Amino acid sequence: MLKKLSEFWNALHQRERIQDEVQEVRVKTELSFTDDTVMTLAVAKWLMTDESHSHAWRVV
Repeated sequence: MLKKLSEFWNALHQRERIQDEVQEVRVKTELSFTDDTVMTLAVAKWLMTDESHSHAWRVV
């Protein structure tokens, strides 16, 4: 009985450690955008959509 209880206890702790590791991996792999990233994307969109920065404007 004591052996089974010990095995159960160890299995429970092993499962908790695995869940903690999975949670840590999830936190590390989540996307995070810095202010610089957001600004870069906004400027890129503006450059692509603003007619004064288009290729046709330079050719004329």
